[in-house]
Parts: sequence; C-alpha cells; structure tokens
Amino acid sequence: MINLLENFRRINRDVALKIFKEAFANLTTDLSVNLQSVDFDNRGWVYADFSGVDSEVLTEILKRNYGVASTDITKLERGTITRGVIVDSTVGYGIYVDICLRSSNQMDALYPLHAMRSQLADGTKVSVRQISKRFCLQESFPLEVRVTNVNVNSRKVDVELSDKQVSYFKNWDRFPFDRVILMGCSKNALKEAVDLAGLRRDIADIESLSLTVHVLLCKLGTDAPGVISGIGRHLKGVRAYAFQPRTRWIEGHATVAET
Repeated sequence: MINLLENFRRINRDVALKIFKEAFANLTTDLSVNLQSVDFDNRGWVYADFSGVDSEVLTEILKRNYGVASTDITKLERGTITRGVIVDSTVGYGIYVDICLRSSNQMDALYPLHAMRSQLADGTKVSVRQISKRFCLQESFPLEVRVTNVNVNSRKVDVELSDKQVSYFKNWDRFPFDRVILMGCSKNALKEAVDLAGLRRDIADIESLSLTVHVLLCKLGTDAPGVISGIGRHLKGVRAYAFQPRTRWIEGHATVAET
C-alpha cells in the first residue's frame, strides 16, 4: 500500500475513483502491474495497492509524478520539499496546508503571513485575504512547499513555498495573460467543456496542477471572468477562479463561481 500526495478533497468518491483509475491505466500502459485496491482517507488523500513484476518501476514513477506522503511528523526535517493542498485560507495569520501528516493526530502545516508577503507580495504589507484572492489560493489548491520549522512536542509545522512554486506564481504576474483556475474535474472533462462552450480559440493552453485542479491560460485579450461564465454550465459542481495580472492588491477582486 502506497500513500500518494494526490488529493481528491471535496470530490465525489465515484468520480475520484474513475479519475485515478484512468490516470493509473495511462501510467501503466507498458508495465506488467495490476491495481489491487484504491481508496481515500477522510481528507481525500489516495491510497493505492498494486502487484506485478514491474511494481518497483511503477513505485518510482508514482513518486516522481505525485510524491509519496511522509505521514509521521518525526520524519520531517527543515528543508524537506513536499506537496500539500490548502485547507483554510480564511484566517488572518496565514494559510493552512494539509501535507498528509496522518501517523497520529491529524494536523496541518501553517504557511505564515510574513512568508506569504515575502514570497508573493515583494514584502508589501497586504493581508492573507488579498494574497489568497489574487493568486486564487483557495481550498484544494495544490502547493509544493518547503518545511521551515518542525516542533514535534507542540505538533506544529511551518512551511513556505518552494523556489519552484514561487517562480510559478511570479510567472503569472510577469505575463499579461488571464488565467482560470478550476478545481474538481478531470482534464478530459475540462477539455470537453471548453469545446462545448466554443472557447477553444480563446484558450492557449490547459495546465494540470493535479488530477483535479487545472489552469486555463487565456489568449491575449481574453477575459477570465468571461471564460468562467461560458464554461460554467458545462462543469457542474466545479469551482472556478479568475487570475488577472493587471489587478493588484484590491480586497475581493477575484471572480469565483461554483457551477
């Protein structure tokens, strides 16, 4: 049994199973392996068990594609790079990130406000709400983070974004393209919705941050809120957020729709 850093938070179990099994099948096309079982914990992290002569090869592929959870806080060290998903961006002192610590009491890591300001706002004294709204840092958003502090006794973990993750968000700001972030669907379902809405010519690329979180890169002149309005009726139950680089630190500027 392997505990992968792929999360299906707030997604129907049957839908999650279908998405994961399709992804697993694509990864194992040329491998001699069988999926024995797959399940999710109460926060959406996936567990998979498989067998076959290529099991070790597949394990390495899964580690590279998704990452494997370090579920015990005692095994965490400062500087560790891991993946997680946002579970709460509504508190005033930072964002809580679930990095799949499960060996004892469930706990989340804190991405503190001072680190958010340093990494995403060039040190500007803006609020958690402003930063999270601007970069669409909402529940279920996947992040690659670096552990900056571990206190086993008090069971507290602090993180910051990895260099790779910071660069990713800086590129959002650097280029003049709107983006639409969608949470809760497969990439195939999103492609179909784009086609049904007649928006193929307006979208430059579809980037997957996880199996169920994707980013539509809009072509120059295409407005992200307009894209959300167009595809909304084709993606029931999916949350959509707009990133617009021309908009800076204004409270509540982001467009969000839950279709």
